[in-house]
Amino acid sequence: MNIIEEKQNDIMIIKLDGRLDATTVPTLETKMNLIHYSDIKFLLMDLEKLTYVSSAGLRIFLVAAKKIKGKNGKFALCSLSNEVQSVFKLSGLYEIIKITANTKDALEILK
Repeated sequence: MNIIEEKQNDIMIIKLDGRLDATTVPTLETKMNLIHYSDIKFLLMDLEKLTYVSSAGLRIFLVAAKKIKGKNGKFALCSLSNEVQSVFKLSGLYEIIKITANTKDALEILK
């Protein structure tokens, strides 16, 4: 899995490309810990190129949402494929985390 970082004003954008499973979760977890201990309060994760997410991967998104909220910030996900979207709906995270169809809508939520 590839992790690409961008920053637009005060918003950190993380783009994931590939599979988020037991073998790739530690890499993303390390990256997320760095973000959580930084001054970043607005986080967008673009999942357009994420092809698979395991339950271990779902936990990372839930923890990120809680930690950003604890900083009085905002967290959103965008551009989920149909497969990844199904996993989020089945897990119940679709109701807990802000999820939008595209980057533009997500950036509006985070402003």
